Amino acid sequence: PVDDVPPPPEPPDPDEPLPPEPVDEEEMLAEAARPGEAGEALDPETAVLKLLADELGARPLKG
Repeated sequence: PVDDVPPPPEPPDPDEPLPPEPVDEEEMLAEAARPGEAGEALDPETAVLKLLADELGARPLKG
């Protein structure tokens, strides 16, 4: 038998991120606008090595 009822709408794709809520976006922009500490600046190589050590436990190679 053929129904005249349309199928339900498809659920949203889980890979598509939801748009940010305005409050969260405003908080992020305010945080980004705050000045950082003077001693915070690192050169890119030092920053990468610190990140690898802190997050992954990486250590420099002994050579």
